Amino acid sequence: MTVGIDPHKRVHVAVAVDADGRRQTADGRRQTKPLTVKNDANLIGVLLKWIHTIADGIPVTWAIQDGRGFACRLADGLLLTGHEVVWVPTRLMSAHRKLHAATGSKSDPVDAAAVAHAAIATPGLDRHRIDDRIDDRVRELRVLVASRADLGRRRTMVINQIKAYTHLWLDHTPGDLTRRPGMTSLTALVDTTDMSAHVRRMLTEMITEIGELNKHVRGLEATIHELVTPLAPALLKITGISHVSAAVLLAEIGDITRFTSSAKLARYTGAAPIPVYSSDKEHYRLHRGGNRRLNSVLSTTSIVQQRSHPGAQALLARHEPIKGARGVRRILKRHLIDVIHRAMAKDRASWQHHVTHTPARCLTQKRQRPTASVLSQGHRLVPLEQRRAPGRRSGLQQPAPENPRVANPGRSVHPAATIAPTNQRCNDRLNPSSTAAGPSPTLAAKPASPSP
Repeated sequence: MTVGIDPHKRVHVAVAVDADGRRQTADGRRQTKPLTVKNDANLIGVLLKWIHTIADGIPVTWAIQDGRGFACRLADGLLLTGHEVVWVPTRLMSAHRKLHAATGSKSDPVDAAAVAHAAIATPGLDRHRIDDRIDDRVRELRVLVASRADLGRRRTMVINQIKAYTHLWLDHTPGDLTRRPGMTSLTALVDTTDMSAHVRRMLTEMITEIGELNKHVRGLEATIHELVTPLAPALLKITGISHVSAAVLLAEIGDITRFTSSAKLARYTGAAPIPVYSSDKEHYRLHRGGNRRLNSVLSTTSIVQQRSHPGAQALLARHEPIKGARGVRRILKRHLIDVIHRAMAKDRASWQHHVTHTPARCLTQKRQRPTASVLSQGHRLVPLEQRRAPGRRSGLQQPAPENPRVANPGRSVHPAATIAPTNQRCNDRLNPSSTAAGPSPTLAAKPASPSP
């Protein structure tokens, strides 16, 4: 069974859907009124009591529309009670809303049902995990990077305004106002030019504001420099990646181990091309989606390497006759993804002594007995042995489950609600001694290829 949730600031709307896409109620009939629950301290208890009357022991997958700001507490609470939580992108939800709802309809129950349908149709969605494997300094970097971006946007707006005004009133276009020489020359020009007192006061106030913004930005960049230097030594060795660029990469990506390959990271950043062809005539074009902040860092780095790095210049010269100028820049950006992925994986291994691992529960782990407070809310957890097929672990025959409702082979189970016991993440959590020895052997054994 899958529960789709449309999260909001004050309330969440939940709809339970079976494997066939039909809404469910306790008596088996189609549900006409979904659950609307307040986003308060009793949120998890109300949801678990409600789903207990519907599922009654059937494994449940909680699918939440990807609004992690409003739904973070909800996802953490469900995960800590032993349930599986997946995130459904908004675009995917919108596509299923058009498929399953009436044309033009839009409401919270319709969105919640579309979230559940999207989770059923897409088993490989991103599963929620409590983000406790990230170093605390990375969390600080996220705040600093966001604040610097806001200040940078404000500074750019004021600089554009003062350039327009000086061109109109002084017939002059100032230079770089983010640096001291440009500010000094513009201040002297405003002080010595004969103009209206009101215009002079306005220009003086704007120059003062730009000076204050420059000071704040430089202070943030100094703090970012201090935090990034010990966190990303290998990343900073890449030509074209400054401390600010490295901070953006760390803030946006976080734990690099969530991308098991550089190809997944390339898709996330929008550096991987997408197919656009028909009639067996293969053609690929630029992907205009992905994380645009990371894509901007890649573009800046590729420009710097194109100007000053011999390896990048040789790569461009080798492919330019075939791919053209634009094509070789995309090849360089895709190659940079491989280099960045290896560097961040190497840096991530040095975070071990700064991080306290408290991994989220996995479906293949044995769940704990619910507390009395949870039982009082009507929540009942089915033992894991009753959900796993006999003989799945170590080739041993397990006793048949006693619960006939769970043992019924004819009951449909959402494919995303079960994970094979051979899943590496789950095995690592079940055997913590295997991960305590050091970083992943795959990353440690990967040879370092020459890179720009």
